[in-house]
Amino acid sequence: MAGLLWQSSASRLTKLIGTAVALVMSLAIGLSRIYLGYHWATDVLAGWTVAVTWLCLLATGLHVIRSTQDSR
Repeated sequence: MAGLLWQSSASRLTKLIGTAVALVMSLAIGLSRIYLGYHWATDVLAGWTVAVTWLCLLATGLHVIRSTQDSR
């Protein structure tokens, strides 16, 4: 959701606050899953790693698409 927020026309402060909220929520949810015993720490770390990898792939794809359209 933070990635979509950065693509919007919202103010820079709104984008930073939205990103901070997304990060805090992700950390809180992951840590609560470990604390409650529903997942091992490695499971949560793997989930965060997959999420960051997916975000990087999407950002790279968006960059390639935009650069291709700009060169036309």
